[in-house]
Amino acid sequence: MAIEERMFHSDYEDRTGGQGENLAVSTNLDATDSAWAAKLWYEEIKFYNFADPEYSSDVGHFTQMLWTDTTEVGCGAANGTCPWSNTQTCEYVTCRYSKPGNFNVFVDGELAKHVKPIISPSE
Repeated sequence: MAIEERMFHSDYEDRTGGQGENLAVSTNLDATDSAWAAKLWYEEIKFYNFADPEYSSDVGHFTQMLWTDTTEVGCGAANGTCPWSNTQTCEYVTCRYSKPGNFNVFVDGELAKHVKPIISPSE
């Protein structure tokens, strides 16, 4: 993405084992905050209702992060020219998830089964 200066998902067939994929790009180049993309994706929790789960593109990154069948996550980052400006440098972040999430999200019960609410340490 950084080389091509644009955001795009890789072809599903090219992802080893059909991995899930989250993408982000930002001008945030703070080397002390390498988790900015994960924080951004997790903020989608504000659009997710655990009591009545419903999938939409507003929650897709978040639900992938919490998908219960996912057992491995790998992330990488690269700097390159921003897709919206040829004078700014951006950081591109890709995270891959195996097993991938967000499968059968429109089947009743699938989201509730695979995206569990947060349990506090006292519970």
